[in-house]
Amino acid sequence: MVIEPVNQKISKYTLDELLAGEIEPSKEISWGKPEGEEVW
Repeated sequence: MVIEPVNQKISKYTLDELLAGEIEPSKEISWGKPEGEEVW
């Protein structure tokens, strides 16, 4: 049951990144180079 919330969190981050990259690719470049799954 602990994997469920974790998966949701990862999905949220992935969606956020995808949306940010699709909407504002320039912002993604500003971050630098995303390295795999970095946890903030």
